[in-house]
Amino acid sequence: MNIFNESFLPIMQKYIEQIRESGNEEFRTTDVIKRYMGYYIVNNTYPNESINANIGKFLKENEDSLRIKEIASEQSVKDEKDRLSKTSVWKFV
Repeated sequence: MNIFNESFLPIMQKYIEQIRESGNEEFRTTDVIKRYMGYYIVNNTYPNESINANIGKFLKENEDSLRIKEIASEQSVKDEKDRLSKTSVWKFV
Protein backbone atom coordinates (compact mmCIF):
# COMPACT_ATOMS: atom_id res chain seq x y z
CA MET A 1 0.00 0.00 0.00
CA ASN A 2 1.24 3.46 -0.91
CA ILE A 3 0.78 6.43 1.41
CA PHE A 4 -0.11 8.56 -1.61
CA ASN A 5 -3.40 8.34 -3.52
CA GLU A 6 -4.74 9.61 -6.84
CA SER A 7 -4.92 13.19 -5.52
CA PHE A 8 -1.11 13.12 -5.54
CA LEU A 9 -1.03 12.55 -9.31
CA PRO A 10 -1.37 16.22 -10.39
CA ILE A 11 1.44 17.17 -8.00
CA MET A 12 3.80 14.59 -9.49
CA GLN A 13 2.71 15.48 -13.03
CA LYS A 14 3.71 19.09 -12.36
CA TYR A 15 7.21 18.19 -11.15
CA ILE A 16 7.82 15.63 -13.87
CA GLU A 17 6.69 18.11 -16.51
CA GLN A 18 9.16 20.67 -15.12
CA ILE A 19 11.94 18.11 -15.52
CA ARG A 20 10.75 17.26 -19.05
CA GLU A 21 10.68 20.96 -20.02
CA SER A 22 14.23 21.43 -18.76
CA GLY A 23 15.38 19.24 -21.65
CA ASN A 24 16.37 16.14 -19.72
CA GLU A 25 15.64 12.79 -21.35
CA GLU A 26 16.06 10.86 -18.10
CA PHE A 27 15.70 11.61 -14.42
CA ARG A 28 15.99 9.91 -11.05
CA THR A 29 13.38 9.46 -8.36
CA THR A 30 15.58 11.68 -6.21
CA ASP A 31 15.16 14.52 -8.73
CA VAL A 32 11.39 14.38 -8.20
CA ILE A 33 11.82 14.20 -4.42
CA LYS A 34 14.05 17.30 -4.50
CA ARG A 35 11.40 19.23 -6.41
CA TYR A 36 8.62 18.05 -4.10
CA MET A 37 10.40 18.48 -0.76
CA GLY A 38 13.11 20.99 -1.65
CA TYR A 39 15.85 18.54 -0.62
CA TYR A 40 16.74 14.85 -0.65
CA ILE A 41 17.83 13.06 2.50
CA VAL A 42 17.74 9.38 3.36
CA ASN A 43 14.76 8.37 5.49
CA ASN A 44 16.02 6.17 8.29
CA THR A 45 12.81 4.20 8.55
CA TYR A 46 11.07 1.15 7.11
CA PRO A 47 10.40 1.37 3.36
CA ASN A 48 6.62 1.31 3.84
CA GLU A 49 6.96 4.41 6.07
CA SER A 50 9.53 6.22 3.92
CA ILE A 51 8.32 9.21 1.93
CA ASN A 52 11.17 8.62 -0.53
CA ALA A 53 10.27 4.97 -1.11
CA ASN A 54 6.59 5.78 -1.41
CA ILE A 55 7.25 8.44 -4.04
CA GLY A 56 9.24 5.87 -6.03
CA LYS A 57 6.43 3.35 -5.65
CA PHE A 58 3.89 5.98 -6.73
CA LEU A 59 5.93 6.73 -9.86
CA LYS A 60 6.08 3.02 -10.71
CA GLU A 61 2.34 2.53 -10.15
CA ASN A 62 1.52 5.55 -12.32
CA GLU A 63 4.02 5.18 -15.16
CA ASP A 64 1.32 5.32 -17.84
CA SER A 65 -0.43 8.40 -16.46
CA LEU A 66 2.87 10.17 -15.92
CA ARG A 67 4.21 9.09 -19.35
CA ILE A 68 7.41 7.71 -17.88
CA LYS A 69 9.15 4.33 -17.83
CA GLU A 70 11.56 2.95 -15.25
CA ILE A 71 14.80 2.00 -17.02
CA ALA A 72 16.98 1.17 -14.00
CA SER A 73 16.47 0.51 -10.32
CA GLU A 74 18.67 0.18 -7.27
CA GLN A 75 21.10 2.78 -8.61
CA SER A 76 23.49 4.19 -6.02
CA VAL A 77 23.00 7.81 -5.04
CA LYS A 78 24.10 10.02 -2.17
CA ASP A 79 21.82 12.35 -0.27
CA GLU A 80 22.61 15.93 0.74
CA LYS A 81 24.41 14.66 3.84
CA ASP A 82 26.59 12.36 1.72
CA ARG A 83 24.77 9.19 2.87
CA LEU A 84 24.42 6.35 0.38
CA SER A 85 21.00 5.25 -0.84
CA LYS A 86 19.32 3.75 -3.91
CA THR A 87 17.19 5.34 -6.62
CA SER A 88 15.47 4.47 -9.88
CA VAL A 89 16.15 6.08 -13.25
CA TRP A 90 13.22 6.99 -15.50
CA LYS A 91 12.82 8.05 -19.09
CA PHE A 92 10.05 10.01 -20.74
CA VAL A 93 7.77 8.14 -23.13
